[in-house]
Amino acid sequence: MQEHVRAKESNNIKQRLNWLLEEMHQARLELSGRSKSSGSGPKAPRGPRPPNRPLHIISRLLNVVNSIPDCEGTFTNRERVWLLSMVTALSHTVGRCERLVQTPVPLSYARHTARFVSVWTLTLPFALVSSYRWLTGPCVAFVTWALFGILEIGNLIEDPFRRSIELTPICEAIYHDAGRALSAEASSLPRQP
Repeated sequence: MQEHVRAKESNNIKQRLNWLLEEMHQARLELSGRSKSSGSGPKAPRGPRPPNRPLHIISRLLNVVNSIPDCEGTFTNRERVWLLSMVTALSHTVGRCERLVQTPVPLSYARHTARFVSVWTLTLPFALVSSYRWLTGPCVAFVTWALFGILEIGNLIEDPFRRSIELTPICEAIYHDAGRALSAEASSLPRQP
């Protein structure tokens, strides 16, 4: 697309790109809870925050790309299809990221790791006593503290919100997001007489 814009060098293309950038900036301001206003005063809230911000951004992108008028020589259907495919790829990536974030590590893995570290640290003094003698206690205490600290950090990273992720809320979120996407799509379609 950049090659196309550089090749044409028309004011019409620049105006359309500026309009597109302005739409994207306005969407960013709406998502951050600020309205577009000049001046250094506080920004007024624009409305309620969307429940799923990535879905809202993708919806805005689709609306912006679909609202660009067809003009032969400046914005063709081939470019529209290319932009729509890029937005679709972005939506698939967002879906994969949300699945990755919402999938917890199985509890059996965490239990196995804790059991292994426990057995290893319990047998460590027997391996160190012949070489370290009286320093065995402090060495074992330090190694145990370090390993169980790493184990706890792993558990915190696995579930930063300290609650199990159940399947029901995930299914409900997918259901509501799909419903919002379908209702937004249905409202943008022209009505037939």
